[in-house]
Amino acid sequence: MATGDTPGSYNPALGEVRPPTNTLYVVQKPDEQTAGLTPFVSWPNAGYFPAMFNTRFWSLSRAGANFSAATISMTTEDGVVVPVVKQALVGGLGENTLVWEVPESARVQTVSADTRYHVTVSGMTGTGVPASYSYSVTLMDPNVVTSDQNLVGTASPPTTGVAKLLFSVPSKAEGFQVNAFQPVSTAWTEGGEDATQALVLDRRYSPASYDLRAAINSYGGVPSNFFRSGSKALRLTFPTGYDLLVNGPRDQIFELDRMIVPKVGGELSFYHRQALMTSLTRLRVETSADDGVTWTAAGSDVVGNIVLSPTTGAILSGNIDNAFILKTVPLPVSSQPLRVRFRYFRSAFGGVYAIDQLDVPNPGFRSGIFIDDITTTNCDWLELRKTNELAVSATSMNFNSTTAGVALAGGQQWRLRMRAKLGNRWMPYGPVKSLSVVATPLTGFDSWLAYENPDLTGGFSGDPDGDGVKNGLEYAFGKDPRVADVVAGVLERDVVSKVLILRLPLAAAKAGVSYGVEWSENLESWSSVGTTVTFGGGQVIGKAPMGSGARYVRWKVTKL
Repeated sequence: MATGDTPGSYNPALGEVRPPTNTLYVVQKPDEQTAGLTPFVSWPNAGYFPAMFNTRFWSLSRAGANFSAATISMTTEDGVVVPVVKQALVGGLGENTLVWEVPESARVQTVSADTRYHVTVSGMTGTGVPASYSYSVTLMDPNVVTSDQNLVGTASPPTTGVAKLLFSVPSKAEGFQVNAFQPVSTAWTEGGEDATQALVLDRRYSPASYDLRAAINSYGGVPSNFFRSGSKALRLTFPTGYDLLVNGPRDQIFELDRMIVPKVGGELSFYHRQALMTSLTRLRVETSADDGVTWTAAGSDVVGNIVLSPTTGAILSGNIDNAFILKTVPLPVSSQPLRVRFRYFRSAFGGVYAIDQLDVPNPGFRSGIFIDDITTTNCDWLELRKTNELAVSATSMNFNSTTAGVALAGGQQWRLRMRAKLGNRWMPYGPVKSLSVVATPLTGFDSWLAYENPDLTGGFSGDPDGDGVKNGLEYAFGKDPRVADVVAGVLERDVVSKVLILRLPLAAAKAGVSYGVEWSENLESWSSVGTTVTFGGGQVIGKAPMGSGARYVRWKVTKL
């Protein structure tokens, strides 16, 4: 193959647009064909496909194929039919190609998990062309971790001692963190001030030719404070009215670097003041519950109030705002913390105000919208207390005052989240692990299970490793509940004292359980008459009386 490009150009004074162009050589000569490869070419390609390059039209090409009677069948991974609309066939442009339009659900450009579609094209004809061809497309997001990022452990850690959290680090991770946050209900107000500029993330297309944090501006040569409090506000506008790569103005975005936890009735409020902003321009508040992977509109848009003539561009109605206007947006109750962003965009094709067309030739004018005094009600936000950098080989972390970053106290609420670095980029956080610290910790077996082995199942009588040794016995005799082994020890006969003796190495008795020995002559009925258990010399010793015939002896551990 071969390719050639021109970057295009745009002259706002003349309104002249020369779109970027590309020439792609793909029609191979017979001697360039590669043996063994399928002669079909699909868009999106079969296999994994980056969702951000997905389009409303999908296609299948093959030299010599006749698609006039072809039909397209498309389903989801679960077998749900995806309705498609076959497009008119056009010849003479490369290989013969079948094109169809997919619905909104299949043209998504962001996915939180791999999303697979199955496609079958039937009714094809042509020399050497099969009647049908099937393939699968898996839309994926390279910026999303699809492996399990849950933290497994108790939800009620003690103020002191061990509370282990288990996890699985994603394959190929270059870095790994488990970070500790605390919910904070203290009110905060965000604007364009210097003191909190680190909490406003600039997501505008770079380079942006205007200040995100705007100070005093003027309109028509008259000074006007386009901020409500302090000395600055946040501003969004279009750097240019036409961007060659997107066939229009690019969306302008800033994001709050806060993890907001809405309660019932949670709201986000802010003040906005429109400068020159046409009716085709909107400001939208969006929230994300998956750490910025996907975004959902919250509340109604702020719509520009200046209506332009579609022929002359003259103002038909509307003007700039004379003061800041309060807007309140409801926030959905979410089990995961929300991120919030403000997006300024053109809602339909038509005229907009942009810096290169308005502000530059008319320095006294201002385009866009100014946003100030953003705050929340009935919400907490997660404040980072400690960043815990862990080895990528780690499988667990103890939650304590060291990993929390502050001394633990009863009643404290904590939120833990893990994230991995892949491709030299920190990926989105996984699900939140909510913790509530208790002043009175568990003891005995319950402590061992909850704080040291939170992944074990079945409680005291469980046997997840399948070795026949119950969790209670594993705890009582200091065994590893994840390694299949036996609790047998040494069996001896004291013919003088006429007792059978069981010995096991054990430094000391475990709290919360009682140790016993039982004997039987038929392995059906068991008795503890005449038995004793003692500890000493790094051993636990159980004794049972000898009988006149065969006699069996076993340990018995009871949870107190």
